[in-house]
Amino acid sequence: MGAEFLPQGFTLPDGTITGRLTSSGTGWQIFASSEGSSTLAVLPELYERWIRDSFIGERLFTMCEVSGVEIFVLTSKKGYITASVQQGSHQPDSAESRAFAFALSETRKTAGNTSLHDAVYIEQFSLLLPTYTQTEPLSDDAVLKLWLSGSMHVSATQLQGQTFRLPGRPSLEAFFNEHVIDIVRNAEKYSKVGIDFPSAIVLYGPPGCGKTFAVERLAEFMSWPIFRIDSGSIGSPYIHETSRKTAEIFDEAARVSPSMIVIDEMDAFLSDRSAGTSGTHHAEEVSEFLRRIPEASRKHVLVVAMTNRLDVIDPALLRHGRFDHIIAVDMPSVHEVRDLLLSLFEGLPLSPEVDVDAVAEKLSGRALSDAAFVVKESGRLSVREGRDAIDTGMIEAALGLLSRKENYTRIIGFGG
Repeated sequence: MGAEFLPQGFTLPDGTITGRLTSSGTGWQIFASSEGSSTLAVLPELYERWIRDSFIGERLFTMCEVSGVEIFVLTSKKGYITASVQQGSHQPDSAESRAFAFALSETRKTAGNTSLHDAVYIEQFSLLLPTYTQTEPLSDDAVLKLWLSGSMHVSATQLQGQTFRLPGRPSLEAFFNEHVIDIVRNAEKYSKVGIDFPSAIVLYGPPGCGKTFAVERLAEFMSWPIFRIDSGSIGSPYIHETSRKTAEIFDEAARVSPSMIVIDEMDAFLSDRSAGTSGTHHAEEVSEFLRRIPEASRKHVLVVAMTNRLDVIDPALLRHGRFDHIIAVDMPSVHEVRDLLLSLFEGLPLSPEVDVDAVAEKLSGRALSDAAFVVKESGRLSVREGRDAIDTGMIEAALGLLSRKENYTRIIGFGG
């Protein structure tokens, strides 16, 4: 699937038509929908955990299939709030805040000790659904204050003792730790030398090298809301519309900062204005980004852009003051694949006879997502075959499925 679970214009089972993505996190996304409604879309793993933890019943959400992937959706009626707790900012004595306080109280009755600091709030059902991010939990009083303030500034206390790990990408892990996490963790010290927030970043490299994986892991670690910009979310044939949508996303990210804006495939709409293939419309779009990116950092919004074609990006965007860091992300080496495999196998019932080094050799030079596929499929096959542990045979079978998947992909078409 692409970055968005539901494409714009997608018709849900109840007839609702999805609009643009408004916010997202690990395993969930919220979309503006037809007739002023809003739709929460979640992946099966998060949906099933909510059921297992008794937050919801099986009939509350509806399942639909998008590009072969099951997505569970819940659409709230017009006038009802559906938002992350971290997208608050409400008056203490308002009807919205009283409704949130009631929902918090009602949810706590079944939530046990689960922290709701990262929850998605569904006003229509007086419900908060946790997203289980690995950050320091907050008390319900702190959650209420978070909803009222509309800002969750990650403090040194929250990050203290936590280590950001990016299995399979040690160089990128080191970069994020030094240029993002350390600046946030030691904000007071950095502010004394004129650094208030991490600078914008470009990650460039071939498809499948792990750019998206890296950004999502960073956002999950920081527990910041993510706003995505791609050709699907801001593209429009109408003059000024793309610039308007871009401005709206930057404004919303700033309102709930600290947050992240992730620009996917930036070459699709931020190409060189002097190339002679675009007109005034395109120049206006690039100019909007030139203005917004420096402003974002001052408003505690981290902008991370990704591209496979750095050579076609407008040079003005790559100058210092806009994207200060331009980082190459190549295909993983055998050692990086091995690091990822060890991380993915950690905690799983793995047979002692499995030679992880040999598996890494077979996956060397391939996308990191292929390694994740093999681990997941080998586990699935082990359960299907009634085995107590993942053994070499199951891993070989998963590697075979990977090869067949690629061959199947290649023959799709209209040829005879």
